[in-house]
Amino acid sequence: MNNKNNFTIVLSFDKKTNEKITQIQRELINLNCSNTIIKFSPHLTIGDIESVSYKEINDKLISILKNTKVINLNFVSFGIFPANNNFTKSAVLFLTPAFNDELQCIFNIIKTTFIGNFKNEHAYKNEFVYHCSLGIFKNDNKYKIMNYIFSKKNFLLSAKVVCLDIFFNNILYKKYYLQ
Repeated sequence: MNNKNNFTIVLSFDKKTNEKITQIQRELINLNCSNTIIKFSPHLTIGDIESVSYKEINDKLISILKNTKVINLNFVSFGIFPANNNFTKSAVLFLTPAFNDELQCIFNIIKTTFIGNFKNEHAYKNEFVYHCSLGIFKNDNKYKIMNYIFSKKNFLLSAKVVCLDIFFNNILYKKYYLQ
């Protein structure tokens, strides 16, 4: 494939983490808080790489990831992107991980490796927010959401990032397993 393409890069989790996050999503649906089931497996979005060939993105990611280890992190809080943000007219409830050097390092390496082609619309007020989306909801559910969040006091969810995935046109294109 020699044409220039646009790709989305995400970090995905091990099976146990996916199950824990999917359980939270089910709880929100059962409480009628979430209007939409997230169509992708739980993940942390890193950003979009625009106008690159498959060979270029593949070669660079192989180089970046050859020494990248599995990333352990902890989700420690919930967050909400308000309605009418960059990516949806509805509000988005998400999990936020505690700051993690390894996560920040991989984000910075990808951003600088693809400088000029890297785009991140997953920022709020021009600040990137690491997040794992849980559901999309309308403002009339905000009190149910807040009650759900407050019921989870002392929330902590341990997670393992095991893959970097590339999506092309919202279809999984390739998985790169971390060491």
